[in-house]
Amino acid sequence: MMVSPPPATTCTANCVCAGQPIDCLGVPGGTATIGSACNDGNANTINDVYDANCVCAGTPVVGCVNNEVSLTFNTDANAVQTTWNIVSSGTQNVACSGGGFANNSTITVTCCLPNGCYDLQVFDSMGDGINPGGFVLRDANNNRILDNANNGAAFTSLSKAATSFCVPLGTDAMAAVSCDNETLLPSSIITATANAAVTAQYNVTNSTSGYQFWIFNPNGGYTRRVFLAHNTGNGPAGPTKCTTLKLSDLVTLPVPQNVLLNVRVRSRVAGVYAEFGPACRMKIAPPACATTKLIDTPGNPNFSCGVTRTFGGTQYVSAFSVVGANKYQFRFERVGGGFVRTIAVNTPNLTMNWNALPLVAGNTYNVTVRISYDGGANYCPYDGSCTVAIVAGPGASAQRSIEVVEEQMVDLQLFPNPNRGEQLFLALGGVGADTKVELDVMDLFGKRVFAEQFAAPSDKFTHTMDVNGLASGVYLVNVRVGDRLYTERLVKQ
Repeated sequence: MMVSPPPATTCTANCVCAGQPIDCLGVPGGTATIGSACNDGNANTINDVYDANCVCAGTPVVGCVNNEVSLTFNTDANAVQTTWNIVSSGTQNVACSGGGFANNSTITVTCCLPNGCYDLQVFDSMGDGINPGGFVLRDANNNRILDNANNGAAFTSLSKAATSFCVPLGTDAMAAVSCDNETLLPSSIITATANAAVTAQYNVTNSTSGYQFWIFNPNGGYTRRVFLAHNTGNGPAGPTKCTTLKLSDLVTLPVPQNVLLNVRVRSRVAGVYAEFGPACRMKIAPPACATTKLIDTPGNPNFSCGVTRTFGGTQYVSAFSVVGANKYQFRFERVGGGFVRTIAVNTPNLTMNWNALPLVAGNTYNVTVRISYDGGANYCPYDGSCTVAIVAGPGASAQRSIEVVEEQMVDLQLFPNPNRGEQLFLALGGVGADTKVELDVMDLFGKRVFAEQFAAPSDKFTHTMDVNGLASGVYLVNVRVGDRLYTERLVKQ
């Protein structure tokens, strides 16, 4: 007896099928039928189901059920030039966007964001920023996330902080005395409000509990995070020592002066970070420029004017110390001309020993010194000159005279080091723009565990190193610039 085949399945446009049922995803006998639950991908709807046309749709909710943020603009006379996006961190996936504002107005727009991290991008099509004007990004509780009010002229075509913000915000906050202080000195301290959970870890988990401060330019560029544990803080001894950060302690990647910055803080309890709390504004007012020179006071133990020194050992020359200065640049110009050498150090004492462009025995040099308050980004003028004569040390061989133009030694620094799993930065100074930089990391057995090559973007820059996958231990970080090799030790905890 012959058995007839089952009737062919026929479906209408609205997925009502004759014969064997087919669900809304085209699967025979599937469960994604009309009226069944689905996800329409819209965070602002609820009760998502497939409708009669197999379209996944939900019911719009009233208000934002996630993280509503508000962006307030003070526009300039050319507001049509200003547009904005909020995108998912590290992508160009737009969560919200807008533009078309009225001139010389205060405009507030809102955006509903799922939990996560994002970048705010503010554009100016003419490349002159919002002048005058600015913007502030806040959460639903009116806490500031980014504060760039009255600072819109500080960017050109794009304002975007170098590090993403995340929502929801944490509850840790700066102390009132350190919030919105725009008259700080380079030696000032800033303080976080003590968190009871951190205080309770005093003498329990001292090295892994404390506070991480985040100082950044809301327009982009500078960003610096520093963690202070119970055993490394700057305040008076006790459970709140780590709430205090002394700005002058940030010698590597120092806080820039006369630039509007934001500062946020988050707690860390037994190695576990909270989210960063609300932002405050801060600015370091640059001190009046001071000058210095080699110490020329007779009887001073560091007298350095008109002296004779050997080169290549431990002898040194000293300049007068300047309060607040964190970089001293010494300039050596050979009497008679033909040789100029500048070298910058973090203290007023310079040891007469370096490899590139050495000083030559038998020559005398005019030496001047100038100081910087911002790690070498800007220098005050040179002051008076002193001579320093170089003689050969015992058993020293004659050195070849080198006719050169001014050249800067490479300055290499790693931070934070020791590293506790935080982002690692490599700071290089004295590198010519577009110079090839070869970077590798070796373990103590000589095995290469990380390697990278790139062109220096400028003569002084900070490079991010992705070494989160390294096991705890000691490593050697080798940086080759041209024919010169520099090595720093890295401790990964």
